[in-house]
Amino acid sequence: MLDSLTTSVAPITADTWPADITLQLSHSKHGTRLSRCEHRGPLYVQKPFYPEGPDHAHLYLLHPPAGIVSGDTLTIKVDVEPNAA
Repeated sequence: MLDSLTTSVAPITADTWPADITLQLSHSKHGTRLSRCEHRGPLYVQKPFYPEGPDHAHLYLLHPPAGIVSGDTLTIKVDVEPNAA
């Protein structure tokens, strides 16, 4: 399980635009579901879609500023429960 992954492109300054998101994927009788999605700042997830069937959720993360504010800090935490994909 990956607890968190943080990538810093530029030093953090007062002009940065921080954002974080916490996601949890769980397995149910209907397949893998996004059971938790909490965000702060301009980092979002679109509705999950399932091109490979109900057991494999695909998620698009959206960051509307697209790095325009130099030094943006994005923190993404994902918890994948047993049997979820």
